[in-house]
Amino acid sequence: MQPEGPSDRAEGTAVESAATAGDRPLRADVRRNRDAIVASAARAFAERGPSASLEDIARDAGVGSATLHRHYPSRDTLIAAVYRRQIEDLCASADDLLACHPADEALAQWMRAVVSHVLVRRGMAAALKAAACETRELGDVRATLRAAVTRLAAPAITRSLIRADTTADDILRALAAVCLFDGQPAARAQAIRLIDLFTDGLRYGAQHNPGGP
Repeated sequence: MQPEGPSDRAEGTAVESAATAGDRPLRADVRRNRDAIVASAARAFAERGPSASLEDIARDAGVGSATLHRHYPSRDTLIAAVYRRQIEDLCASADDLLACHPADEALAQWMRAVVSHVLVRRGMAAALKAAACETRELGDVRATLRAAVTRLAAPAITRSLIRADTTADDILRALAAVCLFDGQPAARAQAIRLIDLFTDGLRYGAQHNPGGP
């Protein structure tokens, strides 16, 4: 186990103080350590799955094991943090897609990107399914996903590009179901095909209900 040094002990005091103070911003070096841990864990989980060594993750992040456990007391909390960050990054791309494409195509491209991203990262499909079903650990991710889906779907509905009765839950559950495929190339291709069929169905429904909402 990597020994805890003076900087680790100082950070421990900063983390505990921030937790006690509620919303007080974390010290810059504490934020950097958290970011480094999450980035290291993301690489480790992608290469070796969610059972990757926490000590190796701490070493790669340049922190002591005590610091890692102070921020993320269990493996599950670290896994949730990694998947939360990755899903947040995917959701952040929604506005860029809307700026470059018609709303229905922006939605379709976003869904393809989510599926492609999830299927090459072992364990992330379960995290997406958990978020779509409002589990305790990833409940906040559900809100982030819903916001991104709503930003994409609302203008598509308003412009009668997809069927008017489409809901964010419809889209999230479709994504979660498709992402249960394994990560093999043939399965990924089939998953993308299913997303295309789903979005084509949304468009077809709009064409047969031209009045819109």
